[in-house]
Amino acid sequence: MTCSPAHGTTLKTDNNGKTISVTIGQQTTSTTGQLTVNPAAAEKIQYIERSWNGSEVTEETKDISDYTEITSTNPPTTWNTDNGGWYVVTGEVNFSERVTVTGAVHLILTDNCALTASKGITVSEGNSLTIYATSAGRTMGKLTATNENYAAGIGGND
Repeated sequence: MTCSPAHGTTLKTDNNGKTISVTIGQQTTSTTGQLTVNPAAAEKIQYIERSWNGSEVTEETKDISDYTEITSTNPPTTWNTDNGGWYVVTGEVNFSERVTVTGAVHLILTDNCALTASKGITVSEGNSLTIYATSAGRTMGKLTATNENYAAGIGGND
């Protein structure tokens, strides 16, 4: 059996590891033979990159398709340069532990998302965190980072 799952596809085995079930939406297919999985390409995300050209802020819309999606069900507390260091936040995500950034990390906040890092985000010397949005205005994603134990909300841990 060959499967090309999209985002949101569930693959699981039974307790003895012999039967594999694939659930896409409301439809489930099972097999006891070999399963070949062809991962679907990640959805392309457009984001706004703003920069300073020496006299004014410039804006350019770009896109990325190689990233790690951060949702409420998989909030990684270490963000690094795997997948090129790109992370995309969707929905409401709450971190109860301090997040650590390693390397040059890019974070995209999608429309209406809300990321809360209640113990902050560590970006120590030699590392960087660049934050982007997919839109401007009322629907722009929101990031809230709170300091803990005198550490910066976003920045050093000292």
